[in-house]
Amino acid sequence: MKSKDSFTKKTNKWLCFPKPNPEARLRLFCFPYAGGGAHIFFPWQSKLSPWIEVCAIQLPGRGTRYADKPYTHHKQIVTEVLDSMSDYMDKPYAVFGHSMGALLAYELVQEIQNRGLQQASHLFVSGRRAMHIASDAKPIYDLSEEKLISKLRQLNGTPAEVLDNKDLMSLILPVIRADFQLCDTYSHDDDYNKLAINITAFEGDNDHKAQGSHVSAWQELTNGHFESKKLAGDHFFIHSNEHLLLKFLDEKLFNHIGFNN
Repeated sequence: MKSKDSFTKKTNKWLCFPKPNPEARLRLFCFPYAGGGAHIFFPWQSKLSPWIEVCAIQLPGRGTRYADKPYTHHKQIVTEVLDSMSDYMDKPYAVFGHSMGALLAYELVQEIQNRGLQQASHLFVSGRRAMHIASDAKPIYDLSEEKLISKLRQLNGTPAEVLDNKDLMSLILPVIRADFQLCDTYSHDDDYNKLAINITAFEGDNDHKAQGSHVSAWQELTNGHFESKKLAGDHFFIHSNEHLLLKFLDEKLFNHIGFNN
C-alpha cells in the first residue's frame, strides 16, 4: 500500500485529526464514551509525544455530525469506521477506547483480525469490564427523562449546568439514549477467537462500573501480553487524571512498540 499522510488523504466524517502530523510514526485511534464526541481527544495531540498522531472517532449525532442519527448497535459503527480507516492503516497504529469506546475499540480490532488486515500494535481499554463479562445492571436507555438525567448526575460525567439546561438536554438525550442502548443490549460473541495483540486496561480506583477482576478479565480475550493500570478517580478518571493516563499511554507505546524519539 502506498503511504500517504493525513494531509493528502481524502477526509471523511468518521475521522478527526486534531493536528495532522505527516511525520508521525504511529497513529492512535480513539473512541469516546457514551454521549462523548471526538473533541474529547483533541487536547491529547499536544500532550503526547510528537511521533504519535491522534485520530479521534466522530460518532453520528454529535460535533460536526450533529444532524446524523446516532446508531444503536456496534456492528454498523465498526463496519463504517473500518472502511474509513482503510487509507490510514499504512503505518503502525494503536486503538484506545473509554467505557462505550472500549466496547467499540474491542469490536473494531476483532473485525480487523477476522478480516486478516494489518492488526493494531496495541489495544488500550479504559473504564470498562471485559467484554465477555456480562453486566448485572438493569438497562437504563429506556428510563424516563427525569430518571435518565438523575442517572447521569450519578455518573458524574456531565456538568451540572448542562444537566440543568432543559433545552440543551432535549438535544443531547437522544444521543445518550442511543449510546446507552448500544451498551445495554450488547452481547459478546463467544465464537470470537482470542486477539493476538497486547492489551492494557485502565481502571479508576473509585469507579463502581469497572474494577478488579472484571477489568483483569480482559487478559482472557487475548493471547498477547496483558497489563492493567489503576488510576485515582471515578468513572471519568480519563479527565480528572488525564496527565497520568497519557503518561502511561506514551510510555507503553514507546517501550513496547520499539520506537525511538
